Amino acid sequence: MKIVLDRVAKGSRNAALPPTSATFQTGEVTLARAETEQRPTVLGLIASGRMRPDAGTVSIDGATDYSAMRKRIALIDAPDVASRPPTSRSPASWPRSSCSPDVHPTRSRSTGRWRS
Repeated sequence: MKIVLDRVAKGSRNAALPPTSATFQTGEVTLARAETEQRPTVLGLIASGRMRPDAGTVSIDGATDYSAMRKRIALIDAPDVASRPPTSRSPASWPRSSCSPDVHPTRSRSTGRWRS
């Protein structure tokens, strides 16, 4: 599954979310950075088909199908994950989740990618 957001924006004068582009794909981790507490929520709602953007496009596997997005994409609130301090530089510095205490991110020496 591949979700593509192309210059999506929300709100009067794009106050809730300025034009933002991102791609999310099954099997990959994507980090989307937002400046305010509201913007990550708005971006997640738009990316999952639960909120329509005022500008830009959202597609799932090449088609704009909000019903399919809502059926196939889950939004999960994970407070230990979602409330990272803004100064965190790498996943290794993040606090461990209370949901899975034995899982913590490490960096692969061969690929340089973060994994849990």
